[in-house]
Formats: sequence, C-alpha cells, structure tokens
Amino acid sequence: MKKIGSVKTAKILLAVNDKSLLESYCAFLSSQKHQIITAEDGIEVIRSIYSSRPDIVIVDYNISRLNGNYICRLLKYDASTNKIPFCIISKDKFEGNSFIQADYYITPDGDIKKIGQIVSNVIKSNKTKKIYAKQPLSDGEILNRINKILELKLLEEDLLKTILNYSNSNDNYQEVIKNIFELFYQTIGHSFIAVYLKENKELFIDKVKSVSRKYINNLISTVAEKNNEYLADSTKKILCIRDDGKPIPSGLNLRKNRFFLQQIVSKQNNLGFFVVTRETGKPFTYFEKEIMSQCAALLTPVIDNISMSHQLVKMNLELEYIQDEIVEFSKKLDNKIEERTLQLHKFYEAGKVLTTIHEPNRLLATLVDMIISSIGAEVGAALLLEDGLISKKIEFGLGFEILKEIRLKEPASPVLYERVIDTGEQIILSSNDISDKIEQSFLQERNIKLRTLACIPFKTGTKIIGVMIVVNKLFSEDFSNDDVVALTTLASMATVAIENANLYQQTIEKTKLEADMVIAMEMQMELLPKEPPESDFFEVASMYVSADMVSGDYYDYIDIDKHRTGFTVADVTGHGVSAAFIMTLVKSCVQLSSQGVTSTKKVVESLNSFLFTNIPKNNFVSMLYAIIDTNERKLHYTSAGHNPSICYNYKTGEFKEITTEGLFLSLFEATDYGEIEIELNKGDIFFFYTDGLTEAANEKKEFFGKERIQQVIKENYDKPAREINTILYWNLKEFVGQKSFEDDVTFIVLKIIG
Repeated sequence: MKKIGSVKTAKILLAVNDKSLLESYCAFLSSQKHQIITAEDGIEVIRSIYSSRPDIVIVDYNISRLNGNYICRLLKYDASTNKIPFCIISKDKFEGNSFIQADYYITPDGDIKKIGQIVSNVIKSNKTKKIYAKQPLSDGEILNRINKILELKLLEEDLLKTILNYSNSNDNYQEVIKNIFELFYQTIGHSFIAVYLKENKELFIDKVKSVSRKYINNLISTVAEKNNEYLADSTKKILCIRDDGKPIPSGLNLRKNRFFLQQIVSKQNNLGFFVVTRETGKPFTYFEKEIMSQCAALLTPVIDNISMSHQLVKMNLELEYIQDEIVEFSKKLDNKIEERTLQLHKFYEAGKVLTTIHEPNRLLATLVDMIISSIGAEVGAALLLEDGLISKKIEFGLGFEILKEIRLKEPASPVLYERVIDTGEQIILSSNDISDKIEQSFLQERNIKLRTLACIPFKTGTKIIGVMIVVNKLFSEDFSNDDVVALTTLASMATVAIENANLYQQTIEKTKLEADMVIAMEMQMELLPKEPPESDFFEVASMYVSADMVSGDYYDYIDIDKHRTGFTVADVTGHGVSAAFIMTLVKSCVQLSSQGVTSTKKVVESLNSFLFTNIPKNNFVSMLYAIIDTNERKLHYTSAGHNPSICYNYKTGEFKEITTEGLFLSLFEATDYGEIEIELNKGDIFFFYTDGLTEAANEKKEFFGKERIQQVIKENYDKPAREINTILYWNLKEFVGQKSFEDDVTFIVLKIIG
C-alpha cells in the first residue's frame, strides 16, 4: 500500500463482466487515488495476482474461463496467497456457504458505498503487508504454483467423490464411517479421528495414540453438551477438560491448528461432532481443513437418510394399522357418509367451475343455477353490489320487481334483501315462518305462494358484496340443516369467485395501462439523444433518471451547422403521462425552430408562442437553450424560468451561475427573453440541470443542493466529462440512499477541451 499525503491507497485487482459496472467502479476508486488493475478472465486474474501483487482482489462470480468461486478456492490452497482479501460479486448471497471462502461478498447493484467500505477495511487491517515475497514470481514459478494448486484440487475432488460413493452404496452408517476413517488414514496424517453421534450416544474412534479411551469419551461428551462453545481451534477451553476437571499435563497435545472439530448439523439440529487431531508434524493446511469440513457435511445426509429410513419403516407399519382401523370403522357407518361425500364432491366441482369464470354476469348466472340445483328450489335470484348500490342482477324465475316487494312484517316494513345487506345476517324461513314474518298483501294480489325462503349474503370480511335468494323447496319441504350448510358454503365460494372475477378485470385493465405506459416510455426514450455529439473543441455527457415510467424532463443536442451545436434542458411542471406528452411537443418544436437560427433568444420566443396556444393553461415549462460556436469560441445562452446553470472557470478555479431574464414557457403569449454570450477557454466546464437534482432529498430531508455539485466538479475537473458525470451520479445515489427519486433528474456536463 502507498501513502499519498496522509491518505493510504491500495492496489486493487478488478475483474468484472459488466463493462458499465466496471467503468463505475474504476471511476469511483480512481477518484480516491487507488491504483486499478483490470483482468478480463479468470486465468488473467491468477496471473495478475502473482505478478502484480494487489492489496485486494475483486472478482465477478461469473467471470469467464475460471469463475470467481473457483479462483478464490485455488488461491486459498496456496499459503503465499491465502491471506489476500478476496471479494466476490454475485447476485446471490453466499454467506454461510462453506464451499465459498471469500472474505467479502457484494451484489452487482452498483452500490459504490459498499465497495468503498470494503477497500477502506482492507487498508485499515493492512492484511497484505507481509504476504508477498520480496521479488515478483516469474511466469515459470507462477505456472508451477498453479499446477500444484490444481493437483490439490483434483485430489480433493477424488476424495469427496470416493466419500460420496461410500455414502450412496451403503445403508449402514457404521460401515460408512469405518470406510471414511480408512480413507483419512491414507490421506491425512492424524493422531486420532472420531465421530460422536448425539442421539444414540455412539462414539467411533480410530488411530488412538497415547490417549485413554476414557479421556476421549469424556472429551467428546463434554463438547457435545456445550454445543457451539467448542468449535474448530477452540483449543484453550478443550485443554482444561479431564474427568476430575483439572488440566491434563500429558496426553494429546491439542495445539492450535492441530485440532479440528465440526458439528454435524441437519436443519439446525445437532446430530453430533466430527473430530480430527494431529499430535505431531505440521498444522492442518487450508486444503486439509476443507477436506475435513466437507467430509463432515457429507456425513449429515448419510446419517439423516439412514435415520429417516428407519423412521419410515416404523411409520409405514403404524399407517398400515391405522388404515385397517379406518376401513373397519367405515364399514360400520350408514349411508349418510356417502351422501355427505357426494355433496362435498359437488362443492369441489362447483368451486373448480366458479374459479374459471372471470366475467361477472356469467359468473352470477352460473352461481344461481348451481344454488337452485344443489338445494332443489323452484326459483332464485342474485344481486351484486358496488359502493353499496346494486350493480348486477340475475333472475332465475324470481323477478326483481317481485323481489323488492318481499318485505318483513316490522314497523318500518323493510325489504327482505335490504335487511340482509344492512345486517349481514342469514334469513332462513320455513313454511310456518312465512305467514308470521313476511308481509302477505302484495303476494296475495299477485297470487304468489311462498312456502320456504332463504336469503344469504356474500361477505368478504365485514363488507357485503351481494346477496342470493332461493324460494320454495321442491316437494313442499323446509330447508334442512344440510341445506343451510350447503347455502353457506356456496355463498363463501361465490364470494371468493366474485372477488377473483373483479381482481381479474382490474388486472386486465392494469396490464393494459402498464403496457400503454411501457410503450409511452419506450417512445419517450426514443426521443432522447442516442449518443452525445463528437467534437475536437468540447466533450459532453448526460444523465437522465425518470421518477415515473414516463418523465417530464427533456434534454437534447441540436446540430445547427458545421461550427454550431445547440444544448437544451427542460422541465414540465409535474411528471407522468401529461408531462411526457408536453415534452414531446417541446422536442419537436425545438428541433424545427432551431434549424439555421443562431440566436438562442429567437428560438425560445418562437417556442413560447407555440406552447401558449397548444398546451393546457395549467402546465408550464422551464427551459434553457445554449449554443456553442467553435469559430467564435463563445457560448450563447437563454433561460426561460429555468434553474441557473453552473460555470466553472478553469483559469481562476471559481464558479459562477449563469441565467437570463424570462418567465416560464406558455405562461404569457408575449414574453421577453434575454440572451448572453460567454467567452470559452480550454478546461472550462458548464453544468446544465433540472431542479430534480438539487432538490433530491435524503432520509433526513436534506437537499442535495448546488454545493455538492460544485464540490464534485472541483475535485474532478481534470477528468473527462463522462467520468465527472458518472461520479456525480454515484454521489447523488449515495446521498439519497434507499429513497426513490421524487422528481425527474436530468443533467449535462459540458467541458471545453480545444
């Protein structure tokens, strides 16, 4: 790491697939004076690490040739590189996955603040201080190291494949553990290896040297009881364990990195522990630890599957017994069960039919037909409500003119269905109830005979969305309890079906609106410039962010003639579809009125006259129009009520605001606009923007303001316009945080280079 002044900087190796994301990272990290090295694929990353010796490596998970995970694991195998801070960029989150050993993880969402924090942490920790040799490695040495790493990788894959074959070929976990012990004896030198299974309190030990079985049993049992307190390398605590609780002066020497312990965990349940120790020789390497860790992970499904197999056998026996009991019990039931089963089947079929109908009138007709058929009634009707008023009626032999005259015998004489709508209650009337509770005069006049009646509400929560009425059970019967259950069930199903139909209609309308909005957005994006103009005299970059799918902001570049180029930024009051429509008119008028016209004032006055007569009076447009004349080395500028633009003078290092007199476009038909000329010098920067930028607020309701714009320009004036533009945008994103933009944001960076 180097020091620039009092600030430490880092050498950063970047390998990112997305070119725009790579440019953003490079611009941001370069602005902090860090040294950037880029690599296009995984092989180049490996070569650059050994030859360039970076302080941190940041790699895209999906980088070509060798992915980020593979590169990380290869480097962790090499003792000379396994301490290099390694960061993986991926859409997925890999924290907690033992098969990926990166130090940091970020998502490719452009969060510059996150990557800045990671680099800052690396600088503070100074992790790479003594990693590298004094001299960079030669190509031959690099190739030799990579070959050794790949050999270890192949050995690891062979070992894990062998262990997996043991697991798949044997349903006896004791045999599997025995095979794994034998494999470890051939591969990893150890003093003893043990597996402790908590459920059965089984302990499997192999290759014990100079340590009593009693001590080992006590060691494993104590660790199992303490759970997470004792993990790999927690040697200080484990050294104190003995039968009498006193320190052990002799026996197994559990020094750091020579004792490996890992829980065997399934669905957060502790199945047991896997322990390997080495009394003499070198500490466990990264490669050996990973083999042991993955071996413990592979033991989990083995033990789980065998345990589940035993449980399934037991459960199947129990299920067979229960099934026999059910069959025997079913034989003793009467025909009522068959009737109820048939009814449930009818409800199921009705539900399937109702949920496939999305047109309200057809749904209501099907519903009434089902109810009448299911209950066995003569006639019926159904009403749907919208905002408390009847929106749809379906009549099956029971006309609405009759329905609204069926009244209860009460002082207020309320209409029956209105009572149900008001109270949400069910009204079920038998033949005896009809004469006592229903007003008879109207029925007698029309010679209408009511024998039985049921009126059931359609309810969603506490809201009534409709009612159904069925009249006169066939064969002069009253409604039974089963009929009431059937009516209630069908009403509930109907409520869901009606709600689904309404949601379906709303979804169709919303989908159509969204499709129209997408088309409008695509059309509006087509109106914006595809590429900035190219010139030896100036360079320009722009940023455009819409608060809605369509925007009320607009910017454009206008090719006037060989020596003159126009720049315009505008903002319609409000945003959304209406603002976007007006902005389309503005673009067309500016393009037409600016051709061959070298006065910014005349173009703005012409545009104002057109908009005054052609857009709604409650809409106004603020706008700036500027022309660069490369022959005269001048900028002509007119503002129509727009924010003052910012000008940075390269020679003096000072800022000034530029604006002219003139009200919003379309406010008055006759409006005077000013025009100013500014001499242009190499290095000068002009910044045009809409108020969505300066008024962008953070969570503390602070505005981004002009001062932050000027600070970015002052700190990066020597960079190209494109980089200044990108850095300013990321400063804005970092300032706003998780909040969305409340207004459209548009800005242009114009830098004089000739």
